[in-house]
Amino acid sequence: FFFFNDTATTEIYTEQIVGSVRCVQETGPISTEHISVKLKNAKAIWNALKAQGTYQTYTCKDLNQLAINLALSSVPEKTRQRFEQYGTQFVLLDDKQASTGFTWVAGTLSKDVTSNGYEIQSTSLFTDPDMKIQKFAGMQYCHILSPARAIDWIYVDGLRANYNICLLYTSDAADDLLCVDLGGRRIIKKKK
Repeated sequence: FFFFNDTATTEIYTEQIVGSVRCVQETGPISTEHISVKLKNAKAIWNALKAQGTYQTYTCKDLNQLAINLALSSVPEKTRQRFEQYGTQFVLLDDKQASTGFTWVAGTLSKDVTSNGYEIQSTSLFTDPDMKIQKFAGMQYCHILSPARAIDWIYVDGLRANYNICLLYTSDAADDLLCVDLGGRRIIKKKK
């Protein structure tokens, strides 16, 4: 699901039978692709606290790294190790800077599988705390990778290129020696 302005967009999965196994062939991810966030930026918070010294700023790229770290820490160790060995790894690119709120809304979180890995780039917008329109002053706008989408990538989608898999619907396949239990999701190597 992706919600924006009270509109929900979903992606659909289809099924394919491989031998006696029913596999899910995706037409797109089933988890939330990204989360669009509006935060007070570090400079605005620092000014409001009348703090002394310097403050730490975070980019949307930094927040995306936190989402990936959360996903990696949420999966079993064996799953993380399999992903690190066989998976197409996350590659975070520097943020694309939007110049206005309109260009930020029109932007998105771009995701592309390349020879470098699963490249992710956020469109970001930072506004100065001294901006004349106070409603928008001192804000940081980011499109962040959903940790749920990152977990999908770690469990299944990121393994497709190097670890030939399909999702299973049938619980009887759990007894098949070729199956691997992924904590609620099961995968199986396709027979050639």
